[in-house]
Amino acid sequence: MPISGLLVTLRQCADQNVTVQKVRQRAELTVGELNARWLPVALEARDDEHSREVHDWLMALPGVEYVDVTTVNFEVDDDAKPAPLPDREHRLSRRQAISSSALND
Repeated sequence: MPISGLLVTLRQCADQNVTVQKVRQRAELTVGELNARWLPVALEARDDEHSREVHDWLMALPGVEYVDVTTVNFEVDDDAKPAPLPDREHRLSRRQAISSSALND
């Protein structure tokens, strides 16, 4: 389940309270405090498609100028193990070699 941090920029001339109320009505959105024209929002989506759908809905709201995606996190099942990084040891030894070489120059 992707969880996104969003920053919604509202138009200066728009009735901001109406727009904020519409955003607050969506169950998948957690809305922060309005600060001038900026409204911080957290989105808990079912999947990537749902995340995009909500982003597009926000962009289409009257009074919304832009929606910035500030962070995206993905929840991992407790049973799932992270995939091993390919060539991790190689990259570390190469980085150490480069650092040692730079010190010797």
